[in-house]
Amino acid sequence: MDGGDPVAVHREVAAAVSRARGGEGPTLVESRIYRLSAHGNIIAPPGVPLHFPEHEAVEVFGAPEEYEAAKRRDPVPRMRGFLVSHGTLTPAEADQIADAARAEMADAVEFALRSPFPDPEAATDFVYAD
Repeated sequence: MDGGDPVAVHREVAAAVSRARGGEGPTLVESRIYRLSAHGNIIAPPGVPLHFPEHEAVEVFGAPEEYEAAKRRDPVPRMRGFLVSHGTLTPAEADQIADAARAEMADAVEFALRSPFPDPEAATDFVYAD
């Protein structure tokens, strides 16, 4: 399934949930998506980019067309376009939601940067293994 299509993902997962709740057992849902940023991205201090300048498809494999094609299939702008084209949101409302999400993320990063580091002994808190 196209993991970059939020509507298709919702439809398939909802059907799987319905089957499970109906007693028909589990379903394996394979949702294929292209990773648009490097696997090892980290939270960085303000002013430091969170993404590498080049995606590994470009830097390692020399395939800029592959990366550009994947960017066009990014699920976030695709969902925005779907909601706007179906009249669920106006472009201004969609922009407000995006701005609010960016502000919330920035606040969370600032909170984390201001917070003290946890005690090393807490590293295994709430970690359980059989």
